Amino acid sequence: MHYANLETYLREAETTSSSVLPIPVVARWMNVTPPAVRAMLRRGVLERVSIGSVTFVSVLSLKQWHAALEAEVKKVIKLLQKAARKGRPISYGDLLAKLGRSFTKPADRRRLGPVLEAASKRGLLEYGVLLGVWAFSKTTDLPKYGVWDLADAHRLRKEGEGMHAFVAAQREASTGMFQKGG
Repeated sequence: MHYANLETYLREAETTSSSVLPIPVVARWMNVTPPAVRAMLRRGVLERVSIGSVTFVSVLSLKQWHAALEAEVKKVIKLLQKAARKGRPISYGDLLAKLGRSFTKPADRRRLGPVLEAASKRGLLEYGVLLGVWAFSKTTDLPKYGVWDLADAHRLRKEGEGMHAFVAAQREASTGMFQKGG
């Protein structure tokens, strides 16, 4: 049996409570380091399965983590679309609060990066705009997550364009784009 990637495997493979994946495979798929996956295992975000002295990740816990991430991505997309519709950016703290999370909790702040990156990627693919520009850090008044790597990968920034100018142009391009019912 062959699966093109881990996403396909998670969707199609018959899994049981004893199905496991190696930490490096999970890390590569999550786009994090193996130590980051081990930290998620220690915090109970993912379930650890040990065979002798070797630690693996429970496939069921990874599926649950991914389903929860997808649900949050959908909520964030709606919140960012609302911000674009109204022409009013939302701070990371306010965004976390609307997700029922707290900016004061490091785990909640860590979760925001992958959620915003996925939302921005989906926004770019489905709507042609970087939705992540509508969320910002109060420290810099700029987005941190889900904007810069995508902008660079898709060559969206003009030569010499500053960060503030880029964000302003992206926001202007999508202001009012997501009208209710549309």
